[in-house]
Amino acid sequence: MDGGMIHIREEGWKEVKIGCIFDVEQEIVIDEQTQEEIEAGCARNNTYVAHLGEPGAFGQKVWAEAKRRGWTTAAR
Repeated sequence: MDGGMIHIREEGWKEVKIGCIFDVEQEIVIDEQTQEEIEAGCARNNTYVAHLGEPGAFGQKVWAEAKRRGWTTAAR
């Protein structure tokens, strides 16, 4: 989750809140410094939630998306 400021005409600056829900999968990548293969966690199947308003309503939207994505059945 994060937020950023946007300017809305005739209303001024407001904070938009953004959340990302994703699956974590292990992947072999090359370390840029050592050039060795390493295992890294990578975000896959991303979905996003955005809200212009109160934090409570944003939290409910993030919770609903995580539930829709099946977080209650996740093995880990």
